[in-house]
Amino acid sequence: CSDDEDVEEDGMRYDPDDRVHAMAGAFGNAFAVEAARCVTYYGTVVEHNPTGGWNVRYDASGEVYKTPEKFLSLVPDDEGDSKKKRGLSSSKKRGRSSSKKKR
Repeated sequence: CSDDEDVEEDGMRYDPDDRVHAMAGAFGNAFAVEAARCVTYYGTVVEHNPTGGWNVRYDASGEVYKTPEKFLSLVPDDEGDSKKKRGLSSSKKRGRSSSKKKR
């Protein structure tokens, strides 16, 4: 992973409901310093923020954060199943599927 990618700010390349992932720097320098290297945070674009960047609802917290575009990347359509895209970890998927009874 690289934190030094040159991305044009506010290139308007996202649409509402686009699945994105963000680098830790999206949440500020203090958070990024403490975060594990190369961890990404999944979310869904809500809207373009009129003051720049994007409003993104992050899966882990359900909170919407203004996020500079330089920290965002689109999630490829083929990256994981729909549960992964909604932010469910593999342990949650196993727990969910094991609790279902077959009839």
